[in-house]
Amino acid sequence: MKLIIKDRVKCDIFVNTFQSLKSFSDHINININDKRFWVSGLDKNHVCFYELNILTDWFDEFELNDNEDDKIIVIGINTEIMFKILHTKQDNQILEFKYEIDSDKLFISFLPEDKKDFSNHFAMPLIDL
Repeated sequence: MKLIIKDRVKCDIFVNTFQSLKSFSDHINININDKRFWVSGLDKNHVCFYELNILTDWFDEFELNDNEDDKIIVIGINTEIMFKILHTKQDNQILEFKYEIDSDKLFISFLPEDKKDFSNHFAMPLIDL
């Protein structure tokens, strides 16, 4: 699976969304299929239900591997770690997510628009929920 967000405004929205999710839950499952990227759950006190749905056409690139097309990919993450990684993104960088089935890491890269700049790469450990 590979997701790319090139648009600066969309990247900011995505980062801010995870900042908000961090205040609701410490851990979440991200669900991905060939139609959408979604998260749903309860807050820490089990009072508020939230749901986030992002359709595939919102991303600049959305690729699933051949063996992932008819499946729901579930990725368990710590929202605090995810937010800290996303918050390192600079204005001139593209956001890229990569995940392989049965992997225990989500690879997050910030790739520069200008090849003269540096890129940042993170391998975030996943959790089972």
